[in-house]
Amino acid sequence: MQFREPHDPDVVYLESMTSSLYVESDAEIYRYTLAFDHLRAAALGTEESKSVIARSAERFT
Repeated sequence: MQFREPHDPDVVYLESMTSSLYVESDAEIYRYTLAFDHLRAAALGTEESKSVIARSAERFT
């Protein structure tokens, strides 16, 4: 999570089935940011995603 106010530092929030964790270390936040950026770059665009979802839904109807 990123905040507009400079006195509110960035934080990574991780949630699992039984617990949650706030990561506040700059080095760890950087690694999570990098991983998220790679996932976002590999993701389909909006229209492509809609098409994949629609094709998948057709298989179940």
